[in-house]
Amino acid sequence: MKIYNKMWNDQIKRFDRETLEHSSRVETLSIMIANLCHVSEEDKNILKYVSKFHDIGKLKISKRIIGKTSKLSQREYEIIKQHPITGVNILKSYGIVDQKILDVVGQHHENWDGTGYPDKLKGLEISFLASVVHLADVIEALSVKRPYKKRWSVIMVKKYLKRDLLKGKRFNPFLLNTVINNFSIFNFIIEEETEMINK
Repeated sequence: MKIYNKMWNDQIKRFDRETLEHSSRVETLSIMIANLCHVSEEDKNILKYVSKFHDIGKLKISKRIIGKTSKLSQREYEIIKQHPITGVNILKSYGIVDQKILDVVGQHHENWDGTGYPDKLKGLEISFLASVVHLADVIEALSVKRPYKKRWSVIMVKKYLKRDLLKGKRFNPFLLNTVINNFSIFNFIIEEETEMINK
């Protein structure tokens, strides 16, 4: 707990408002997914903290790139793709050595089919908790308005997830199937959060 508090004071409070709100919503969604999957209390506690700083590596990326409203260049995208590795290094600098925590930060952009980053891990090579945060991260990102995209409705998000389940592309199929089958419990959360962020 002391380590997390120190990290918050040193690093996370430097996030802009949008990133802080994003991290808070990812935390909420991650715990909801974990509850549906009967994740242990120990792992839920890990998710509670690590989901807040899953994007901590972005603090080392230029605000010009992070805040860009137009399409990223290939070079800029390659820089963005390094933030999981950078995040792991930041955590290690605070003495965090728990592999489950490091894996969430380092693997939350890995795709089930091996097309993610930074290491192109595939299937069960990807940490289960990282897969939880990855799914929560994408649901949140689709559900809010950004300068470069409109927000998606609950129906659109669900359709997207169903398509991915058929293709087996981005997400752990067990997690994805569980979320889709219980999607009604996410409706209020998504609508409430998007209403707040889009005001």
